[in-house]
Amino acid sequence: MMDSLTATKLFWDFVKYDRMTGGPDTHLDMIAHMSKDMDWQDGLWLAGCYVAVYNVPTGYRLWEALPWSRMSLPWLEEHSQIAKFVEANWSGLSFRRERRAVRSIPKLIRHLESYARWLTTNAPYYFDVDRLDHRLGAEARYQQIWDNLDASVWGLGRYALMKLLETFTRQAYVPLSLPDIRPIGGDSPREQLSELYSDPSLQRGNTDRQLAAVAEKVGHLRWSGRNQGIDITMFQAEVYLCEFKQATKYNQYPGRALDSEFGHYTKTAEYFGEWPDFFRIRKELYPSWALGEANGWSQRRDELGGCIPDHGYVWSDAIYDYERTAISGLANPVQRDGPLPDGPKPVCECRYAEVYA
Repeated sequence: MMDSLTATKLFWDFVKYDRMTGGPDTHLDMIAHMSKDMDWQDGLWLAGCYVAVYNVPTGYRLWEALPWSRMSLPWLEEHSQIAKFVEANWSGLSFRRERRAVRSIPKLIRHLESYARWLTTNAPYYFDVDRLDHRLGAEARYQQIWDNLDASVWGLGRYALMKLLETFTRQAYVPLSLPDIRPIGGDSPREQLSELYSDPSLQRGNTDRQLAAVAEKVGHLRWSGRNQGIDITMFQAEVYLCEFKQATKYNQYPGRALDSEFGHYTKTAEYFGEWPDFFRIRKELYPSWALGEANGWSQRRDELGGCIPDHGYVWSDAIYDYERTAISGLANPVQRDGPLPDGPKPVCECRYAEVYA
């Protein structure tokens, strides 16, 4: 295990370089971008289709084949087109491993049907402007939606709930803000937090005092980021604690989220046909130097996961030339020619505040 000072420096390098790619969870921004002109129910249905499988290409195929206009409650009870589509096209659907809880035909059908019922019966109380409680703050509304989804939709759980609520947050139909890192059940971020602060007591325990200690350290972490020009939201803090922990174990690098979509796109394209808008949207949203389709790679580059544990530095396509480094070796990375590109500025907590101004 590396010492806390080294870990902290590498952590912020990881955050800074991944933010330059548009991370974390770049695919959530794709869903928000795709739904920007949709009404809230159609947009939230797209979000649910995406989180069901946790990749954009398959989520889009589900949404395209099962438009919200056909998701009325009587229709769901009498004749499920969801079941028909999933059963007929199962071999063309791709899943991230994080969604193994619904990775069978009956489980995916059950999950999507329960989410569609929630969207029909419960969601209007939180998203319909004529019904929602305008007195609620963004954090309180977030918690209400979290609790209601957790109680109503089968097959979610902490991880999927966080991704779904963050997608809602980026879609910006109503103001939402994650109030904490969801420390109960959040073993991975708490373990990494304890390593950064050399405090094993942060890893376990859910008493009020223990949860307050976690919250205090997360607040300090975000404060220290702001002091060096890296402003991260609560969601980003949780994700980067998890991802950096993985990065120290050969399983993460800045930009991996963009690379990881290739396999899902290939599988769905071979089955359903090409979807050119996938690459058009990526080109619109993300810097060209971060995109494999513009730079000669078309899959996850798992070897880059060794940069931190084996070589003590964080990989960045904004700094290093991947093709030439493949020849020289990761121990001797080759810098890009010319001036280093600038990535997008770090996203602040009020990213979509102008929507409500």
